[in-house]
Amino acid sequence: MGGENKEMMVPLNKTFGLLTALLVCTPVSAERFVVDNDWFRLRISTPAPSALAAFYEGRGFPKAMIEVLRKQCFINIGLLNKTNTIVWYDLSLWQFTTKEGPLTPYPRRYWQAQWQKLHIDARHQATFRWTLLPERLDFRPTEAEAGNVVLPYTASPITIRGKLAVGDNKDKIIDFTFEEVTCGADATEQ
Repeated sequence: MGGENKEMMVPLNKTFGLLTALLVCTPVSAERFVVDNDWFRLRISTPAPSALAAFYEGRGFPKAMIEVLRKQCFINIGLLNKTNTIVWYDLSLWQFTTKEGPLTPYPRRYWQAQWQKLHIDARHQATFRWTLLPERLDFRPTEAEAGNVVLPYTASPITIRGKLAVGDNKDKIIDFTFEEVTCGADATEQ
């Protein structure tokens, strides 16, 4: 197994095997977008549109749905709790900005409305919803989770500033910043 990208070694709860496939096809800059401390390991990456399309196509998503998704900016987030207490994730404490201004993540209810307009069947809506990271999660000791946050596409670099709380009572707040994050692109698009 020599030469493996160590970013792909984040353990995932076996019930989230579907997300493993997305992580495997996601290029990751070597340790560029990682926070690894005594409390947690946080990793972000931005999959290329072709990788996302292949992932969703492999699950039988209709072309209309895939075309909508190819035009978005997916931020794939992986988080591992390394403590014996709770790590709290709350997307409302994260900011995504470009030189043009803030970007607001699309909430789950946005996608539900989009899929209903396109008459997407319930099984594909449920599968897509399952690939999204919930907007709030409490990570129990040694728990890991991965999923996507979807933003409007931008060609400008994104700065991500966020907070994670640690402790049963959110006793410690950890701030982090990732700069120069770019929406995923295929080699022919760059």
